[in-house]
Amino acid sequence: MAVEQIHIAQDVDDKLGERSLREIARWLWAVDCQTCGRFLGDDPPSLCVDDIMILATATLHHQVCRASEWNDSGVLDRTPEAHLSFITGLTMVPTTADGSDHIPMVLLNPSLESVTLEQDAQERWQPRLNLAYRNAGLAPLAADGTVGAPIQGAFARVTEDSLAVSMKSAPFNSYEVPATQQALDAARRHDGVLFAVTQTPHPGEITPESLGRAMQAGEVLVGRVALHGSNAHDAPASASAPVRYPLCEGETATSALQWDDRCAMVGKILGHKARPMTDRKARLWAARIIETAARKAGVPCSLIDWSPLHDEEPGEGWFTMEALQANMFLLRQTTDGWRLVHVYSRRGGGPRFESENEAKAWAFGVLGHQAGIRGLTWKPRPSTPRSNTLYATV
Repeated sequence: MAVEQIHIAQDVDDKLGERSLREIARWLWAVDCQTCGRFLGDDPPSLCVDDIMILATATLHHQVCRASEWNDSGVLDRTPEAHLSFITGLTMVPTTADGSDHIPMVLLNPSLESVTLEQDAQERWQPRLNLAYRNAGLAPLAADGTVGAPIQGAFARVTEDSLAVSMKSAPFNSYEVPATQQALDAARRHDGVLFAVTQTPHPGEITPESLGRAMQAGEVLVGRVALHGSNAHDAPASASAPVRYPLCEGETATSALQWDDRCAMVGKILGHKARPMTDRKARLWAARIIETAARKAGVPCSLIDWSPLHDEEPGEGWFTMEALQANMFLLRQTTDGWRLVHVYSRRGGGPRFESENEAKAWAFGVLGHQAGIRGLTWKPRPSTPRSNTLYATV
């Protein structure tokens, strides 16, 4: 069930208030500490809020790892999404009045230990789902209970014993759930599935009644997702998908794949600077490139402050996000200079690829679905001490 006891600092209590705190607690689940990544256990976790002006993020931590605080300094004490847990579930939804036919609904809680906050018209902080899912085409259930045409931001796959939904826009993840033969047959019969995203209730403990209450409260986003290869899947992605920033003048279109035992990232290199620079100057250089690219693309840019890709290990790279467009960026220094990567997908929680081929297969899927890039030949390039790096030039 949702977290029941939380350690809250006075400034957090003052800024949120009792009503908002109750709401936020309903959206949080005490699984892993967002500082160290280990299980939170039975002791009440601390609630920390990182306020970046436009929105805020509430996260759970061991009290000894990070004391409860309201952080409005603009500096994040953690790598975004590094230790987040998600959970999937499956239910069958009737498609006929007499219940003679059903369609599978894949349920997702994408963020057990973290929730996005925004202020309402009365400046009260409210939890909400990540806007990336709305950008993909998901929406609150219509008043008449119907679900429209398949969304363009995701596709579904049927395996021998599971159903999966893969995002074609941010956050670019795939979510898989075990399925019975009945559910597999129904997905093929309907040429797809329903996809529902909610942080209340817990998908692993869902009932028709709890799902219905959450939908009535507007706490569920839902959409129809077509099977891979269908006409709906082959249609172009939604215009609201995150912007792909163009390369700097004179740059070659190069894809970068980096992974270690904690996370993996794949994306496009936006800039390369061979001249030696300090960490601080490199981050300023990278921020100028991102802001210039956003201006050329005609979109706003609001970068959060850089943080180490891995805590206390700035030598492994620096990470930031653009808050409004949900774009991610990685800045790394190797023996041949600094490189800035526009990250198309990030896989956290310790990918532990069994082989280099498995890493390349993951990158191939991301680049093919997100950028239409195929047929790349990956080559090793200079890397950081704890990671592996491959580049491929289009």
